[in-house]
Amino acid sequence: RPKNAWIFFRLDMHKLLWLEYPKATQIVLSKRISDLWRSAPPEVKSEYRRRARAAIDARLTEYPGYKYTPR
Repeated sequence: RPKNAWIFFRLDMHKLLWLEYPKATQIVLSKRISDLWRSAPPEVKSEYRRRARAAIDARLTEYPGYKYTPR
């Protein structure tokens, strides 16, 4: 299953915040990243949505008949 915009954002922000706060727990980092996502300007969110769309397109190229079907 390809990554969505939130996952791309979280991965990028986790790297940055972890360097700044190496002793922070995952809970603290996740809460901070969630706050950053909520307050992110539309331009930032659209860039991550573009990356997610590219991941979906790449996945469909690699697996043409792919359809996510949860169990």
